[in-house]
Amino acid sequence: MPAVTNEAKPKRTPKFNWFRARELARNGATAPDIAKKMGVSVAGVTRILNRNSYETTTVQDNYSLNKTCATDDCNTSISNNSTVCRPHHAASLTTSVRDTTVKCSACQAWKPDESFPKDARKTARRGRRYWCKSCCAIHEGNHRTRHQGVCQSCGGPCSTRKNRKTGLRPTRCKDCYQAERKTA
Repeated sequence: MPAVTNEAKPKRTPKFNWFRARELARNGATAPDIAKKMGVSVAGVTRILNRNSYETTTVQDNYSLNKTCATDDCNTSISNNSTVCRPHHAASLTTSVRDTTVKCSACQAWKPDESFPKDARKTARRGRRYWCKSCCAIHEGNHRTRHQGVCQSCGGPCSTRKNRKTGLRPTRCKDCYQAERKTA
């Protein structure tokens, strides 16, 4: 392991001096010659020698540093690839344009807010889930019937949910299990 010292790291000397490259170009040197002399790519030298490209790049860099949310009265700074801040983006994604109703994504019906289960993470839907309570109940019932096992004693349906303590899945329905416990 290297020894820790309090000495400051030496400043990195720039590999490519733009002003020197422009001076060499004014004196008649070509872009490949300048690139070879300074140890950089020809494309990099060409970009620096092309005044329009240099100015465009500088303007873009300054714009990205000072970019703020496009909505009125919001001065929140944002990233390069967006136009609004997160809260305004979430508000724009809302599927409800009405004050007291929300559209269910499953049945496509507009229903009152109370018909949807609460979910604090869904800020764009006023804290409500995407499916209404009735669609959720239908989906859960279908899931339950699709994932039912068969009781080894009576052949009826039984749960396939694992036991939390043992980690085993049941092999008997609730009625057969309770009857077996009573006889034992």
